[in-house]
Amino acid sequence: MVDSGHRVRQDWPAGGRGLETIFYEHFQSSVGKDDQSAKAQVPTGGATRILVCALAPKFGEVLTADAERYAQFYPATTMMTFSTADEFVGALKDRFDVVHLFCDTDQNGRISGTHLDGTALIRTCCSSGVKLLWIASDNSASGYINGFSPKGQKINLVMTLQRRGTNFGTFLQSLLAKMSAGTSMPVAWAELCPQIPNLTHNDAPETIFSAGYGQLRLR
Repeated sequence: MVDSGHRVRQDWPAGGRGLETIFYEHFQSSVGKDDQSAKAQVPTGGATRILVCALAPKFGEVLTADAERYAQFYPATTMMTFSTADEFVGALKDRFDVVHLFCDTDQNGRISGTHLDGTALIRTCCSSGVKLLWIASDNSASGYINGFSPKGQKINLVMTLQRRGTNFGTFLQSLLAKMSAGTSMPVAWAELCPQIPNLTHNDAPETIFSAGYGQLRLR
């Protein structure tokens, strides 16, 4: 599990078993409260801008599928495949609200083919105004544990362990439908995957969710 101080505890399940949707405990207390509260935060500056991107061409099919789902709800969706980390970082200057990224990581959390590790990626996105970073490709729990630390960063972070085939696209579409209608991300997530002890969600992707931005709403 993950505790309220963003420290990974030693009893984290091996291989990510049982981690369908894990919230950091510091946030759980606000899930399920009135979503119209002052804690709900809406990015300013017009339409929500989405970047669906990959750091390797092998992700083409799922990249396109996910981008099409975003575009149904958020017209300002851009799809790109980058050949280098520098190209990716350069694209962040366009100030996207959401980065939905396909990449491979090693056991230490370093992003394959780049000079970045997960923590540096999170900080780079946060400093560029990104409110939600979603690692959308399958990676091991150990890589996320060892190399992706959102501590101190105001950003919502989703890390995918297993997409579980079509379950990912179905879940993403349902989540975006709720969010585009005004529901905050954590509340929408909890509605789709209730955070009940010992309850598994076999119809959802296996992910880890850190709600560092809080009650993020994307209109």
